[in-house]
Amino acid sequence: MLKTSLGVMQRDYMHTIEHSANNLLSIINDVFGFSKLEVCKLVLESIPFPLRATLDETIVLLAPSAHEKGLELTVLCDCSMPDNVSGDPLRLQQILINLLGNAIKFTERGTISICASS
Repeated sequence: MLKTSLGVMQRDYMHTIEHSANNLLSIINDVFGFSKLEVCKLVLESIPFPLRATLDETIVLLAPSAHEKGLELTVLCDCSMPDNVSGDPLRLQQILINLLGNAIKFTERGTISICASS
């Protein structure tokens, strides 16, 4: 569908669906990862990735559920924090999705923020 002509809002929804599907796939991979962790065979990646884009992508995925509850999600990134970092972006995103998902679930009003600093 993303290769067809869509309205701005439809395209935005399709990107959200695509990101959600990718995250669902990563959750399935996590299930396998936990079994690897139990036998000490989990290997974390160490690859360069754009930190701010990864944080923003996580916010975009969870924003609809936060907005349904009247909550605001924000990212506060210290200007001294480098944008290009090395690590495991998939695991970072999984951790943030878990933490933010719980924050959305248990927060009744206000703002939920991710703060990144060096």
